[in-house]
Amino acid sequence: MSAYNQNSVDSEIKRDPHIFAIADEALSRMKILHQNQSIIISGESGAGKTVAAGHVLTYLTVMTSQRGCAPVKSGASMQKRVLASSSLLESLGNAKTVRNDNSSRFGKFIEVGFSQSSNRLVRANIKTFLLEKSRVVIQNEQERNYHIFYQILAAANDPEVKKSLPIFHDLHLGDFSTFYYSNLKDSERDDLVDFDTTTKAMRNLALLAAVLHLGNVAFIETAQDGSQISTANEKSLFYALRALNCKNATEVGCNIAEALCHRIIHTTEGDMKKCLSVQEAISARDSLAKLIYQQLFRWIVKRCNEALDARSNVFQLEQEEYMREGLEWAFVDYYDNEPCIKLFEGPMGLIALLNDECKLLKPQDKNWLSRICNEHLGRSHDFSQSKLWAQERFIIQHFSEAVEYTVEGFVEKNLDRIIPEHENILTYSEFSESLKSLMEILNSTTCHYVRCIKPNDDKAPFTFCPERVMQQLRACGVLQTIKISAAGFPTRCSYEDFLSRYWQLCPQGVSQGDNPVKSSELIIQNAIEASANCVL
Repeated sequence: MSAYNQNSVDSEIKRDPHIFAIADEALSRMKILHQNQSIIISGESGAGKTVAAGHVLTYLTVMTSQRGCAPVKSGASMQKRVLASSSLLESLGNAKTVRNDNSSRFGKFIEVGFSQSSNRLVRANIKTFLLEKSRVVIQNEQERNYHIFYQILAAANDPEVKKSLPIFHDLHLGDFSTFYYSNLKDSERDDLVDFDTTTKAMRNLALLAAVLHLGNVAFIETAQDGSQISTANEKSLFYALRALNCKNATEVGCNIAEALCHRIIHTTEGDMKKCLSVQEAISARDSLAKLIYQQLFRWIVKRCNEALDARSNVFQLEQEEYMREGLEWAFVDYYDNEPCIKLFEGPMGLIALLNDECKLLKPQDKNWLSRICNEHLGRSHDFSQSKLWAQERFIIQHFSEAVEYTVEGFVEKNLDRIIPEHENILTYSEFSESLKSLMEILNSTTCHYVRCIKPNDDKAPFTFCPERVMQQLRACGVLQTIKISAAGFPTRCSYEDFLSRYWQLCPQGVSQGDNPVKSSELIIQNAIEASANCVL
């Protein structure tokens, strides 16, 4: 079992399907064939994608780092930088959900570069996609905000940490229960220990405190359906401004308090000030908090990259290649999910219509439902409705089964009511896009796939639920993949790559510049004849 231990990356024994074997295959192909490689890790929430990605990263950094080499000027080796950045983004972008105690709430692509001469790790770059901003201000029951908030709150209430980090004396952070945005404490996580890991890679904590204090700014109703900041919560606004490093926070606070409760309407006759209702003010406050956190997250990713700088259809392509090669092949039928993808991401798809609805003055979930039904009901094979719940739900036929969606909450989670006057608040502070490019990168590489399977829904170790596992295998198309691979030719390489690797076996008189197809055939013919003459 030692060969499967995560500490045994130097072991010469690497047995499939261990995660190190996948990483080793990609690394070996890069070294031998000099081709870019990619490892795509997928799976449902809680299946182990984050852990698997960490093991791949650990293997690559250990196996390509030169022991005893001099550290970079800042004193940290590239290996340590890569692993530290991964831990930092996990704190900022992961949270506890009902299905997973450490769920990644954003997509991540890590590009790792190696030197051509020594194959040593020399640089890395991180790209992130679709951070769940709404989690900063809204968490479902029994779910938490991002780990980083609980880590700084645990540290702020620990005497030893406060001694070592005097900044906590100016952040005015109390217990997690005193903040609106941190509603749930997870007794199973040691947030203080996690904070120690995080602070080794990050020292800027003030913006996180600003978000927490901003969430405690409450509003009360005034005349004519207006709003104003509650007197009891004025300190929260002051603390938020201090954390944002606003100059003259006390003087600026009056202007910002006014801005939080109003918006400016620009007309041909001049500017008009409009009062916000309590609910509008709360929504604008939450949008501002989400904006601050999103900007912080992007800034952290940018800083990580500075420190680290020293889908086509597989089934279709697989079978079309057999046909081009003239191989005997019976075409295997499969489910094509391209129409379902267009239903979500097309020009008039569900996401585009949701974004359009959110641009309206008073967007509503039911209006969005009406629009998607008018556009897709009876036209898209994958879109339908139940007559019993036609006013509240819709059904999407995914690869494995039909899923019924309730529209309530879609608009609210997609909204970003950033009022220009509120966005200008950030100018007082010194805290100052894409999937298409990702697909282009992946299409230029040799892809290796890791599918993480969740063994049970109880988060229990060493517990295997066959029915649950089989459901995931069917849902992600693994069974169809195995069927095609078993009937076809799963292991292959181009003639050029084959010739480059086995050129020494070419018969005499054959030039390396000759036709690679004929040269490859000669190598195989000679190998077959040589094996036939072998006697044991």
